[in-house]
Amino acid sequence: MENTKKEEIERWYDEHSDALLKFILMLVKDYQQAEDLTHETFRSIKPILRRSSAHFSSVR
Repeated sequence: MENTKKEEIERWYDEHSDALLKFILMLVKDYQQAEDLTHETFRSIKPILRRSSAHFSSVR
C-alpha cells in the first residue's frame, strides 16, 4: 500500500512539476530560484499528498 502512495506522489510530481516550474519562473524570473521553489513546494505538500493520495488519484 505504501508503495502505491509513493508511486502516486511520483506520478503527480511528474505530471505537474513542469507547469509549476514555468509558473514560478514567470514570477521570479530566475531559473535556479524557480527550481528551488518548485522542489520546496512539492516537499512541503508531500505529507498532504501522502494522506490524500486516494483523493488525488480520483481527481483528473
